[in-house]
Amino acid sequence: MTVKELINLLTTMPQDALVVTEVYATGFNTIKTASVIPVKENPKEGFPRGEYVDASSELMSEILLYEGIDLTDIETKDAVRLHLYTDDEK
Repeated sequence: MTVKELINLLTTMPQDALVVTEVYATGFNTIKTASVIPVKENPKEGFPRGEYVDASSELMSEILLYEGIDLTDIETKDAVRLHLYTDDEK
């Protein structure tokens, strides 16, 4: 989903509704803020990793390389990351 698609979808929703995301398997937390991060498509998606990985994380690149996945030639894209906490709450 793109930001434009999300905005279009949100305009059809009650404007005073909470925005939440699932936490673990038992509940929901509200979204506190958002930021733009660089991501790369994960060619070997699945648990515990999703469709995309943090392109700025050298550790993630090393872990995937150890697993035989080289992210070098995979295009970096901008993604909007929703946060459950503000910097002050961490």
